[in-house]
Amino acid sequence: MLWSTAWADTDNRQPSPFFFPHDLQKSIVEARTRLIEQHDPAALSDLYKLAKTGIVDAQTALGYAYDNGIAPAKINPKLAGQFWQAAARQGDAIAMHNLGVLYWQGRGVPRNQPLAETLFNLAGSRGIGRSKAILGQLAEARHDYATAMTHYRDCLPIRFLPNAKTRYSLLLMRTGDMTSPNNREEVYTQLRAAADRWDIDAQYTLARLHAEGVVIRQSLPDAVFWLEVLRRNPAAKKYWSSLDDFVQAYKIGETDIQTGKEMARMWLGDDPKIIPAVDYTRSILERESIF
Repeated sequence: MLWSTAWADTDNRQPSPFFFPHDLQKSIVEARTRLIEQHDPAALSDLYKLAKTGIVDAQTALGYAYDNGIAPAKINPKLAGQFWQAAARQGDAIAMHNLGVLYWQGRGVPRNQPLAETLFNLAGSRGIGRSKAILGQLAEARHDYATAMTHYRDCLPIRFLPNAKTRYSLLLMRTGDMTSPNNREEVYTQLRAAADRWDIDAQYTLARLHAEGVVIRQSLPDAVFWLEVLRRNPAAKKYWSSLDDFVQAYKIGETDIQTGKEMARMWLGDDPKIIPAVDYTRSILERESIF
């Protein structure tokens, strides 16, 4: 399903749902809700009828259902891609992003990273933050750090993309002037924001930086604090086996250990609300709030 993106310079999209007649928009929302939340077979049929008339929201919803196997739809990423292709040709940013994910992952279509990047650029320019974050990852993987930082920087205001803040901070430490107080403050600000949203790499990096005292002030209790948070983070398994070695390597004493543990206990509480990491390989159903 290799296709041209020459159409992307024009906006052939059907009128936004905001401008749809109220009854039609209500029908789209209701059918989508019945399919995604209630798994109503009739909703699948209703969305098919709407999609055949060129209604973008119906096409995008059907693509999501088939990519994720939302019953009664069975997993069929190739069919999902066909629905998203129809919606993307009308300028729909969500469909562009999801189609990019398919080409990036080689799911239902041949893997094609250049085409995926084109689609992510189109979706990112239309306000899809995840597309920008993925573009940052792809640029970083090929060691194009300046481009990666540009994409990650665009993601900094978006709270639900904490790992983009972490990657931006790590690249700033790698390529920037760390004698600059502004750069050091920026690194800490972005890492702390990402760590508060449970990004494991931000949490571990803050532990290391506090132990070393190079980029930010040295504070062994703060280092232990983040180690204890990592112990409670189910996504941090890759770090768990090294946490005790970390304490020994930096020769953290018992007083600092107990202080850090108490800080973590106060911050975590009895039932911490752990925010799961974003899975960039998954398709999305709608635009996500930057807040």
